[in-house]
Amino acid sequence: MTIVDHFKEFLGFLRYPSFDYKSDQPLNMRVVTIIYFMVFAIEMLLFIPVSSVLGIESMPHAMEAVMDDYTFFQVFILAVVIAPIAEELLFRLHLKYKPLIWLYFLIMLSSLFFLISGQASVDLHSGPEIIINKLLQFAPFFASMVLIFLGYFLVPAIRNSIGSLVRSDFAAIFYITAWVFAFVHVFNFELDSASWYLTPLLVLPQFILALYLGYIRVRNTIFHSMYVHALNNCIPLILLKIATSATGIQ
Repeated sequence: MTIVDHFKEFLGFLRYPSFDYKSDQPLNMRVVTIIYFMVFAIEMLLFIPVSSVLGIESMPHAMEAVMDDYTFFQVFILAVVIAPIAEELLFRLHLKYKPLIWLYFLIMLSSLFFLISGQASVDLHSGPEIIINKLLQFAPFFASMVLIFLGYFLVPAIRNSIGSLVRSDFAAIFYITAWVFAFVHVFNFELDSASWYLTPLLVLPQFILALYLGYIRVRNTIFHSMYVHALNNCIPLILLKIATSATGIQ
């Protein structure tokens, strides 16, 4: 098959996402990488005009503060190693692991509630007792995790209902997951309450990326989606480092 054929398969999956889409025909790393760059090109073609119209380059971004507070090596480890592993486990693991389907939506909806309401803000420079007290706010949800897993493995009716959901509504699960992943990244920007209508446009690249990451997770493995995620974070970081170094030389 040619790369174009592989890309068409990706588009076909997006039309009809399924839980076991060609999982017996995983893509090799070369194809995974090339298709990623095709997806990245589409992101840029769509986002560059949006960026110029909205003036996104002038908006404060969380990465600027991180670059100021930490060394490049520390930022690299965070963005290219830790973040891809953590985010893929959180946002994509459930796509091929049925017990996590209900758990995922429970955690995502509750986490979004706390983020939006401001109750989940934790200053890592605070004392350990403050951080612990903040995390205890999630105790009911941690307890729910345990109950969901116990229910899945011990109660056949729950296990069957989750299996039915995955088979019949996987497309909804897939796209909701992608939108949640994209939406979380809006917190990289400092927006006032009057500008939240811009959210879909600001996170458009993350949404497109999430579609490909989800596809790779379904067709290949979680480790392949981690690889693509790491590659996606590495490229702008390296370019930023080069640009910063060039500015310093001048």
